[in-house]
Amino acid sequence: MPHQSSYQSISNNTILALFGLTFLILMNYTTHQLGGFGLGLAFNNATWLGFTLIFAMGGLFISLKCSIKLSKSLVGYFLSIVLLLLPLSYAKQALEYDMFLIALAISSALILFFIVEQCNRRRFKTILLAILLLSALVQTVWGMVQYYLIYEPSLWFVAANSTQPHGTFGQKNVFSSYLAFGSLLAIYFLFNQSKKSRLAITLVFLIIILNAHLTMLAEARTGRVVPIIAVLAYLSYCAFKYKSRKLTFALGIVCLLTSFTPKQWFDIRPNQIVTAPIGIQSVGVRPLMYQVGVNLIMDKPLRGVGAGNMAREFMLKKIALEEQQNRIPTELPITSHIHNEPLQWMVELGVVSGLAFVGFMITWLLGLKNGWIDPSVLLLALPFVGHSLLEFPFYASAPHLFAFAIILALASKGRKKVVKFTPVASGFIIPAVGLISYKAIMFLLLSIASMNALIEYRQGNKQDESLLYSVTPTQSFERLFTHEKYQWTFKRGKQQGSISKEQVYSYIEFLEDNVMQWPEALLYVQLAEMYLISGQNKKAQEIMKEAYAFFPSDEKVIALHTKLNPS
Repeated sequence: MPHQSSYQSISNNTILALFGLTFLILMNYTTHQLGGFGLGLAFNNATWLGFTLIFAMGGLFISLKCSIKLSKSLVGYFLSIVLLLLPLSYAKQALEYDMFLIALAISSALILFFIVEQCNRRRFKTILLAILLLSALVQTVWGMVQYYLIYEPSLWFVAANSTQPHGTFGQKNVFSSYLAFGSLLAIYFLFNQSKKSRLAITLVFLIIILNAHLTMLAEARTGRVVPIIAVLAYLSYCAFKYKSRKLTFALGIVCLLTSFTPKQWFDIRPNQIVTAPIGIQSVGVRPLMYQVGVNLIMDKPLRGVGAGNMAREFMLKKIALEEQQNRIPTELPITSHIHNEPLQWMVELGVVSGLAFVGFMITWLLGLKNGWIDPSVLLLALPFVGHSLLEFPFYASAPHLFAFAIILALASKGRKKVVKFTPVASGFIIPAVGLISYKAIMFLLLSIASMNALIEYRQGNKQDESLLYSVTPTQSFERLFTHEKYQWTFKRGKQQGSISKEQVYSYIEFLEDNVMQWPEALLYVQLAEMYLISGQNKKAQEIMKEAYAFFPSDEKVIALHTKLNPS
């Protein structure tokens, strides 16, 4: 038993060190990012590297221990994820590789949940929550420095001319939801102290004020609604559980007052024009988006529109609904997500995926009722849940996804079933985990090389074509590289006065696929031009009619649409 206890301590400390590395250093890795908000699935290589190390060490310790612990929560989440991904086996997919990455991300979150549960003891839980709190405080510091101290573009604040701080996330709503997570963690530690010191209370007030202040400075809309609701809901729970109504009321009032402070009072950045409203304007076009989403689900309830097809199908359905209801067309940016995660899955893959979220709710309710889920820890996930219901899906940000999985694992309590296996069986775990980790790290390194090559190519004063051939891109970047190569081919062909039919039809096929999956004004214009070159004038007219319906304000679209459809 002493040997077992010592071994458990070593394994837990090693895993905690890797969590510290991931959330305190790798998550805050910042550089010029290609598109997205910096930490999107294809662009968060540093955070994914941390997860790979945790996965490798977790597998090693499990194999040496020759046993695993299984909880009721794990079973509930596993069955829910099976329901979520089951339609991928029969629903059509336009973006098979992208959906593979999404499925991989969700599976990784489940693996992380499993690893944390193997180590979950009181000391481990406290330290890991402290690491998460520190990672959120790092974002708080970043945001304050960005807004009040950095006025020129730099490695630390790429958008230094922006009036909106965003930490290392590069997107204000994503940034604000993580700040809210930090506020809830601070409240958790305050109320879990045996004696609340004045210093601790002061620090929690300060954290809540700074995070609410940054959310206001970021001019977050949905990103302001979610933190306020999350903080007030958690404070209400604490007031009920700990009978501390005065303190929780004071914290709530401070959060509200700071959140609604006019940004004009802090107009200190050069050339800044502050137009941010004092109130909240977060609903926006969501009612229309949700109405379109529900109609898409009703059209194809079992199979959905197909993974990767939502952007174009959404716009077509929106236009049809507006015509049917004689409504003035509402111009919306092309969106690949519908600002509600359950709705998104049901639109793309049908109602079977939607049942997965019912499974999550049942797991939580049963766990809370029967005592195998700790509500004070589970409720720490409120900012992430709210964010996924109104903004980006979980899989869009590795820190959000992994922090959410960790919270679910730390909330799990009660007796767990121990499954033992023979040393021979455990011997197969180490090489399998080693191979997977090696493949993952190689993929991440190649992704970094792909991203850097494309960024250098696009940001150079003179585009160097050789950069497009300097690396074999991962499939996440293959579409972007291929598009740039095609444009070079036709640029050179026009200069030389020779473009082959094979090149034209190959480019048309590429653009047709991309227009279906990533509708962009530029792609429509290029596709219409290729149709004209190949003599397919009618197709050019039709595609520009669709482009004009999607992008009625784009100058190039207007010009080409008017030329092809003068009436």
